[in-house]
Amino acid sequence: MDNRKDKRFLEKNTIFIKSTAEGQEPVYGIGINAHTHDLSLSGARICTPQYFPVGSVVRIVIELERT
Repeated sequence: MDNRKDKRFLEKNTIFIKSTAEGQEPVYGIGINAHTHDLSLSGARICTPQYFPVGSVVRIVIELERT
């Protein structure tokens, strides 16, 4: 049984992620495309083709599907 605070919804949404750390080179150039696996009011599972180093500051734009 899943003991999460908020109900998760399986939903695949397009995401764009880019590094935003000031004074540092972007981790992956302009950014990368990714997608959500599931969403809730308090979080999302995001699947990416690359990893960002721990502590990276990123901007995430999620294009929500109409459901």
